[in-house]
Amino acid sequence: METKRERKKVRIRDGLARQNPILDTEISSNKGDINIRGYSINELLEYSNFEEAAYLVLNSELPNQSELEKFNDILVSKREIIPKKVQEVMGSFDGSEHPLNVIAACFSTISSEYAEKLKDSHEGKIDHAMNAISLYPVILAQHIRKRNGAKIEIIKKPELDHANNFIYESLGTVDKKKGAILNTILVGGLDMVLSPSTTAGRVTASTRSDFFSCMASSILAWKGYRHGAACEFAFRDLTTLMDDKIDTFEFYDMKNKSNIPSFGFGHPIYKKGDDPRVKKISPMAEFCYQNFGGTLYKKLQDVVLDMKKRNIHPNPNIYLASIIDSLGFPAQDAPSISFMGRVAGVSAHIIEESGPMRAMWVPKAHYNGIPNREYIPMEKRLG
Repeated sequence: METKRERKKVRIRDGLARQNPILDTEISSNKGDINIRGYSINELLEYSNFEEAAYLVLNSELPNQSELEKFNDILVSKREIIPKKVQEVMGSFDGSEHPLNVIAACFSTISSEYAEKLKDSHEGKIDHAMNAISLYPVILAQHIRKRNGAKIEIIKKPELDHANNFIYESLGTVDKKKGAILNTILVGGLDMVLSPSTTAGRVTASTRSDFFSCMASSILAWKGYRHGAACEFAFRDLTTLMDDKIDTFEFYDMKNKSNIPSFGFGHPIYKKGDDPRVKKISPMAEFCYQNFGGTLYKKLQDVVLDMKKRNIHPNPNIYLASIIDSLGFPAQDAPSISFMGRVAGVSAHIIEESGPMRAMWVPKAHYNGIPNREYIPMEKRLG
């Protein structure tokens, strides 16, 4: 808990802009690169794996072999224990609910389950982060199993890494190629500066709410179609466009006239089509189609070519939709899978924001309605 002296020094933050986010993530549309803790995302995608990258965002440095093995052992041990109250919450759903709603509900329950263990020390917060990273894919996989008619069951495969264990637990088979693809998705999705979901987690943390409630806030913000669920809606758009009678341009023109985003195209930062993630994820979509099949990839190629004729460039969501399809998951699982890697990045943000001497996030609002109005008694109101 904060001391009285520390509380006196806390000032309410009057805006949401931050100069130095915890992850030292720098996005430059000129360089076309993303840096995590000073490391290029391209190098992390090329040489690292999720466990190593997660260690990096939580501890600021890359681990040595011993540190990585210990980190991985902790993740494995934590994914084999689903708190009883969480199992009860999972059992109350019938499998038809959106996965992100289920996960958020479970994380809110975890905050109650771990009430006595919610320590304010840095080590305690790292432990919470490890729990969140481990349990998120387990909860998602169990929800998928229930939706497919299987019972909730803790599956112990300690020899499998984070990505491969999720593939096995959700689909029922060990497929190292699919695991490798998912691993790349997790690393690529670690962080994106102060995105809406990250900001939601940090704002909640600034109120001194508990770690898992902060994570639930972030998860629910991710569910919006302007944010994390964009890949789900890109998936649905591609499915609609599978009908050859529907013209691509007419389809997106109609969406534009209705003020509905063209999911999978454009980006507020990368306006010239230089999103570095696309260079990595586009060949992955082709690889997945060639190795695992799927229904969306061929249509994806046609749609991207058509949109480029209008100088409208794709973002990773359109390719991620095709990859999720090839991996064997439906549209509604896309945002849940893509947030799996983000859990580590958001955890680091929450840990920083919940530290001592941090101000509470309270943005200023400017009223632009009619000023200085006098109260009108009921009998004198018109109508």
